[in-house]
Amino acid sequence: WLVEPALNTGISFSRGVPYVIVIPLTLIACGVFIRLIAKRHISDMVFVLLMAGTIGNGIDRILFDGVRDFIVFPRLFVCNIADIFLSIAVVLILWREYRQWRKR
Repeated sequence: WLVEPALNTGISFSRGVPYVIVIPLTLIACGVFIRLIAKRHISDMVFVLLMAGTIGNGIDRILFDGVRDFIVFPRLFVCNIADIFLSIAVVLILWREYRQWRKR
């Protein structure tokens, strides 16, 4: 499950995006998450997961010019803890939206 770190210089699923775009996108995403938590559109847990994942990957990008991925899901993908945090946050958001949709 764990391997030597692989450097992912792209974004989700290794899509190539210029570095000068990725860092501003990271900062914009953090700003959006702060606004969402301030307006109580997301839970504290989702906010922490989103910020930890975004900042963690952002630090990797600044220090290593890419994100170090080291957790392998055989035949699917390679990721890191920050990616897992972001994925869990998205699942929690979708679950909340689904529950609200079912109530209506």
